Amino acid sequence: MGPFLASAAAGLLVLPLLPALPGWGWSLLPAPLLLLAFHYRRRRWWLWPLPALVTFAWAVSVAGQALEAAPPSALEQKPLQVSGTVAGLAEPDRYGGWKMRLRPDVRALEGWVPTGLWQLRVRSADMPLPGARCRLTVRLKRPHGVANPGGFDYEAWLLSEGVTATGSGRHLDCTAPPTSVDGVRLQIREHFYQHFHQHRPDQPEAGVLLALITGDRVLVPADAWERYAATGVIHLMAISGLHITLLAVVTAWLAWQGLVRIPGLALRIPVNKPALAVGLVTAAAYSLIAGFSVPTQRTLLMLLVVVLARWWQLRMPAFHVLTLALLAVLLRDPLAVH
Repeated sequence: MGPFLASAAAGLLVLPLLPALPGWGWSLLPAPLLLLAFHYRRRRWWLWPLPALVTFAWAVSVAGQALEAAPPSALEQKPLQVSGTVAGLAEPDRYGGWKMRLRPDVRALEGWVPTGLWQLRVRSADMPLPGARCRLTVRLKRPHGVANPGGFDYEAWLLSEGVTATGSGRHLDCTAPPTSVDGVRLQIREHFYQHFHQHRPDQPEAGVLLALITGDRVLVPADAWERYAATGVIHLMAISGLHITLLAVVTAWLAWQGLVRIPGLALRIPVNKPALAVGLVTAAAYSLIAGFSVPTQRTLLMLLVVVLARWWQLRMPAFHVLTLALLAVLLRDPLAVH
């Protein structure tokens, strides 16, 4: 099992190293030769590269579709009347507007069918609420970034986020949104802001506390953010595997402590199983509140593998747990590595 898992993961990890995308079909050409060699030689290691070929072809196919989803050059900076749904939480920008992501309706715009997400700066006095249906005028451009060797690749990051176009928008007209997880996150943000603004108007703790709990950094003051970056503690503002695992372990332990105190329950069922389920559900709920980013997905999948192994009393090496979580994340979104 180990070599095949490592092979499948390697095929997905090769994608960011390529200077250009090949045709996805070319990667499958060696597969018949490997199968033929295995048929005559009966050596198992002839099959080890097959998962890498399949996952590499999948990654190239997804990356090609993402690149093709960018707006054509003829439509760049051209005013377009569009409609769509606000995705995630909008953030205030330095110009008094909002930075938001829009999931456009899938309908032809002068021969082009948009997909993915658009990252827009909109001029609006009111915040675009998550999940709201909006109509607006946009000017789009293809995602691009500065190509500095060793620097941050902004274009690759946009692709990993599912963003297929950037630009600006105005004349925003939105309807009331339905209840959603992002709506709950917005309520948490507003609660912290209002509470600290009432009781401690001169203190920046609201933004810092909100960032530590949910990863939402919009209320952190700019000077405090620069200070955290200079002192090297900025990573604490991102919800990572440590936060989620710690919460899952604590809630599972508390659930186990409560279950073992129920008379006779441990004689009828193994109480560790419902305790593990409580920890996993808590981790999943916290991951949703934190925005379900790639680090939270990876951690949640690793916890799921561990819980299932303990549930079925399987002994699974740590390498298999890590590799299965990596495969699950990258098979869902091969562009998550950048």
